[in-house]
Formats: sequence, structure tokens, C-alpha cells
Amino acid sequence: MKTEFNTSGKRKKREAPFSLRLSFEERSKLQTAANGVPLGAYIKTILFGGALTKVRRRNVNPTSDDNALGRELAA
Repeated sequence: MKTEFNTSGKRKKREAPFSLRLSFEERSKLQTAANGVPLGAYIKTILFGGALTKVRRRNVNPTSDDNALGRELAA
């Protein structure tokens, strides 16, 4: 990974993160509107325009083979 340096030889600082406090109801509405897309990506798309890409996620639900493998490894 290449590190960018300014003219004084010190690393450039990143911008500070931005926080937003929401009520439980507001967050619930936002998550429903995002439809599975991470909230940060959804909010940035809504604010700045652009295409909302579908996020690929791993299947977190174990299959029957995963359950059988877990039992065998535990034995």
C-alpha cells in the first residue's frame, strides 16, 4: 500500500468521521428504505446521487452440511 506524504514529510490526516444520532423509529425507517444495503452507503447515495449498487453478502445461515460438519469436528 502506497502512503502519500505532504511536503513536510508527515502523513496526511484523514477527515474526521461524521456521526448522526437517530431515534429508533428513524433508524427503522432508514433500514427499511435501504433494503439490505449498508446504511452508510445508502445515505451517501441519497445525499450525493449516483447508482445504488447491490451489496454481495455471505450466507450467514448454516446449511445442513455445515451443521453435520460442526458435529463431526466437535466429536
